[in-house]
Amino acid sequence: MKDFRCFLPVFLTLILAMPAVQAQESPPPSPSPSPSPALSEVGGPTPTETAQPTPNSPSGVEASPAPDASASPAAEEPVVQADTMKIVEIDVVGTAYKDAVLLSMFTKPGDDVSAEQIRNDLRRIYGLGYFLDVTATREPAEGGFKLVVKVVENPVLREVRILNETQVFTREQLLDVFKEQVGKTANFNDIRDLKEKLEEAYRQRGYALASLRIMQSQAEENGGLLSPEGVLELQLNEGLIEDIRVSGNVETKDYVVLREITLKPGELFDSNQMQGDLRRVFNTNFFESMNLLPKPGEKDPNHWILVVEVKEKPTGAVNLGAGYNNRDGLIGTFSINKDNLMGEGRRLGVDLQFGVNLFSIFTGANFSQAQRTLLGRIDFYDPWMFEGRTSFGASIFSERVPLFFGTGNSQQSLLNLSLGLGNGIIQRRVGTSLSFGRPLFGDLTSPWRGSLSVRAEQVGVTDLLGEPKRELSVSNRFSATDVFFSVGGSLSYDTRDIIVDPKSGWYGLFSFEPVWGDTAYLKLAGNLSTYFAITDWLTLAVGVRGGTFLGQNPPYELFYSNGFNVIRGWPENGFLYGKHFGIGSVELRFPIFSPVSGVLFTDIGEFLVDPNNQAATSLGLNPTNTAQNQGLPFKYGVGLGIRLNTPMGPLRLDYGVRDFSRINFGTLFDAGQLHFSIGQKF
Repeated sequence: MKDFRCFLPVFLTLILAMPAVQAQESPPPSPSPSPSPALSEVGGPTPTETAQPTPNSPSGVEASPAPDASASPAAEEPVVQADTMKIVEIDVVGTAYKDAVLLSMFTKPGDDVSAEQIRNDLRRIYGLGYFLDVTATREPAEGGFKLVVKVVENPVLREVRILNETQVFTREQLLDVFKEQVGKTANFNDIRDLKEKLEEAYRQRGYALASLRIMQSQAEENGGLLSPEGVLELQLNEGLIEDIRVSGNVETKDYVVLREITLKPGELFDSNQMQGDLRRVFNTNFFESMNLLPKPGEKDPNHWILVVEVKEKPTGAVNLGAGYNNRDGLIGTFSINKDNLMGEGRRLGVDLQFGVNLFSIFTGANFSQAQRTLLGRIDFYDPWMFEGRTSFGASIFSERVPLFFGTGNSQQSLLNLSLGLGNGIIQRRVGTSLSFGRPLFGDLTSPWRGSLSVRAEQVGVTDLLGEPKRELSVSNRFSATDVFFSVGGSLSYDTRDIIVDPKSGWYGLFSFEPVWGDTAYLKLAGNLSTYFAITDWLTLAVGVRGGTFLGQNPPYELFYSNGFNVIRGWPENGFLYGKHFGIGSVELRFPIFSPVSGVLFTDIGEFLVDPNNQAATSLGLNPTNTAQNQGLPFKYGVGLGIRLNTPMGPLRLDYGVRDFSRINFGTLFDAGQLHFSIGQKF
């Protein structure tokens, strides 16, 4: 035993002098530090695995080495382990940034640390960004060990170069970002941050696909990031478009989508511009949903291929229906509409409608006398008849429509009016119209659009018995028919996000139509609306509309409260009419469950009649509408409605109240009115 005790100190001395990773039989786990994105792109260096030093290292950090079992007696000799070591001093060699190194380390003098703790400290030192290599050795010292951290600094950054041409920013603007780094020891963290700062600047301007790549150098002694001369080379990819493609379209031709996109191959991707392009594609109303997928180019992986993924929705409808209202009686409708004809974006519609007053038949009138509405029309529209998005529309129509029917002198009699054949007139219109339109003040992205229309028609007026009303005809012909021609125009402004159900934006339209023929007059009309998204699910919509006739308009050519011009809560059978009108509306729109949404609304307006209106006088009606005023200078209607989203657009059903003093369950339709239509009111 005496001989063995003499051997033991020598054996321990050999162990302490051996490299740290003598214990390669079971090395401790060594998770690699996650390099920063900027450095990983260029294959930046990683810290030397000093936690597992090689046998060539002069000395290393011990990682729990154990004495060789063959050199120690079996059960009689103790096993010597060194799981931790006491650090009494730390020295940093190879850099002027000693304070930064020491601050980054968790290990402090006086700590008992393991090899794994030192590994983590080395990773933190390397993470400062100033160093190509970081190692650690230990030296015996009084009371423990002195830890020597050796670092190799990055080279000095002498110059920054942009390798390719720039379009969004000038070369000087880009290089100015790095000017504080030039002439100093390169800090790859700072370089990464500046790179991301430039990419963010591109994104702020809408160039979301732009990227800056640090080119890898062959100079390994510089960490592979800088050239031997200390030059940092940057490749700038500003998001050049190689191609634009469409996928998911079964019926729609590719060019119908691509012609709405102003971005072209060879240009830089601009997310703001593309957002407007995709909104324009969606507003064709041919697609249920759409998505944009960028993928690397096939000719150059630094460029981009944009794939517009679409999901088509049904764009054709055949409708057969029936209904009833006070004006038309029993109604039958048949229509065929195709909004994406042959996949080329054209629209074709055929509509037929008839109405018969059953009460008149029951009281002895024949079918021709009981017939009210008879309407037939064919409409065609091509949004891209010519280059530059010049649209073309054509219509042929024949209409037989009752007017002034159901009009009385008191509000109370709205539902109890005489259905006699003398109370109203029938207006017959036969004609055709052509229209042309195109964007103004710019390209497709311009919110301004102008149109020109030409119309020719013949209008005849009879009473409900079919007798001509020559006193209402401006030509005074025996047949009570008038002939008119018009050339009109309109100017519109549209920044709505989604046309069929907007959540933001403005829409305005002003139209003028000079008419001549058997008389001459000018019809002016306009509307303006705006939309605000109060929350993700609540939209406030505000709209106004109005119009006037100037000149000698025929007595039957007036504005009527129906369609978009209705004051909800009031009948649409001619009870409100006038030579001038104005209506303001406010709506709160909200979803209920897909595809149904709800609306709360208020309409305020007035129709101003001409006291000399021959139609009203001849029919014995109230030309001043004084009985409608309820003591107020305007009419109003308040109510609620529901919308059902369909491929044709929202189906609209509203109930409005015009007299709250009389409303109860039994008098809902004495104090209010139901309204049904297609599309939002504004």
